[in-house]
Amino acid sequence: MSAWREHAACRGKPLHLFFPAHSGGQGGANYGAEAKAICRTCPVIADCYATHRNEPDGIFGGTTPEQRGYRRWRAPSPISLRGGRVKENA
Repeated sequence: MSAWREHAACRGKPLHLFFPAHSGGQGGANYGAEAKAICRTCPVIADCYATHRNEPDGIFGGTTPEQRGYRRWRAPSPISLRGGRVKENA
C-alpha cells in the first residue's frame, strides 16, 4: 500500500460510495456526491488523483471518470510547461 493511502479520508469508508455506477447510481450533477464530499476533506487528494487519473470507473481524487478524461486530454504537455517548441518535420 502506498504511504499516502494511510492518510486518505476515504480509508475505511464503504466502497459503494466511490463506485456509484456499480451500485445502481445515476449519472448527472450529483453523481458520486457523497464520495466527492469525502474527497474535499482529504489531505492526500492530489496523490489520489495522480495515482488514479487513468481509472475508467469510480470517484478518485474528487473526480468522476468523465472529469478525469477531460483533464487527461487538456493537460499541458511537458514541452509547453518549459516554454519549448515542437519542431515540425518538413
